[in-house]
Amino acid sequence: MQSRPAPILMRKDLDAADAAAPPGFPAGVHVVPFDPALHACAAYALLAAAHPDRCEGFDGWWGALSSDAEYDPETFFIAIDGAGDIAALAICWSVPFVKDLVVAPAWRCRGLSAALMRHAFAWFAQRGHRHVGLKVDSDNPYNARALYRRLGMLEVTS
Repeated sequence: MQSRPAPILMRKDLDAADAAAPPGFPAGVHVVPFDPALHACAAYALLAAAHPDRCEGFDGWWGALSSDAEYDPETFFIAIDGAGDIAALAICWSVPFVKDLVVAPAWRCRGLSAALMRHAFAWFAQRGHRHVGLKVDSDNPYNARALYRRLGMLEVTS
């Protein structure tokens, strides 16, 4: 079994501009409040499709996520398209940290991941947080590090 590379920690310092900046969602896409009864299964399916090697089944994933001390449904951002399907999601912890970001294949390369990250930045900045962090795999197949750098995130060394 091949070991995975260590994730890279990245961080963005937040300021008033982050709190006020419009996220810039594509036409027809908007963020809705996360409702576990409506969104949890579809969110898991999207995550499992993007990262099949990391998914332990819905019950294990939902149980671990929803019972975590840092879980807050207000920081589970769901971007819905015009058909009512999940176009993208960002799961953040109650502390300013992005746990997962995934975009449905039909919505990739349209700026949705950047818009959802800006939405998360604004949410945390409006609540007085001074920074947002995340971890990204160095071998991420979606070139996430480049996206995060464009959004002003810097790699953090120990």
